[in-house]
Amino acid sequence: LKLKKSGGLDIIISNANRSPKLLNMYSGGETVRIVFAILLSLSNLLTSRAGKKSQTLIIDERVAALDDEGINQFIEIVKCISNQYKKILVVSHIDKLKDAFTEQLLVTKDNDAGSKISDMRN
Repeated sequence: LKLKKSGGLDIIISNANRSPKLLNMYSGGETVRIVFAILLSLSNLLTSRAGKKSQTLIIDERVAALDDEGINQFIEIVKCISNQYKKILVVSHIDKLKDAFTEQLLVTKDNDAGSKISDMRN
């Protein structure tokens, strides 16, 4: 990470097989996966520094820019990290995710009563 003079950060990604490049040089799907990894890492670092362990992970619309393969990879990642949290909430409007998780809450808008939550457990 490198602080820009005008504010914000330049995020430079490097690995053993490639020369470093800026985050904005990756494709949309690659960027989503990289940012998700950064967010998970920062969450773990901050809770660890506080001497705590995260109980809940909320993932809000992280898959909107992914293709089917990227969504499948995201689902596998969530399943792999699921033992690290008591609850993982995945917020999304993408139908493919509904089949991936057994416990679901459906939030609908009611013009008179406001938002309604329905338990969609299988």
